[in-house]
Amino acid sequence: MERLTIARAKCEYRQEATITDAIEAIDIYKEALSGLGLTLATAGELHGIHSENELSAISEMENMIRSNMAIEGVPLSAESIRHLEMECGALVTRKALTVRVDLTLHIQM
Repeated sequence: MERLTIARAKCEYRQEATITDAIEAIDIYKEALSGLGLTLATAGELHGIHSENELSAISEMENMIRSNMAIEGVPLSAESIRHLEMECGALVTRKALTVRVDLTLHIQM
């Protein structure tokens, strides 16, 4: 997902990816899966990539990001991004998942 997010930003000649790029990358990924007759859940089960717990956390994080975007607009402020990182980190901890939460993606061109 990170690579797809970065590629999305590069398409617009930007050095830094945004939350919008990440959400669009997720949408692109979902569409690609759909073309294969899969969903996030079935692809994860098929490849053993994501558990239901992980998919639930991803969905909750997407909802948090979308809610902030609806309130604040795009781009999100640095303060909002830091808050989202903390909230996503707390969610990961509550669900006992081992992932790194970093909503700020830097692109190396």
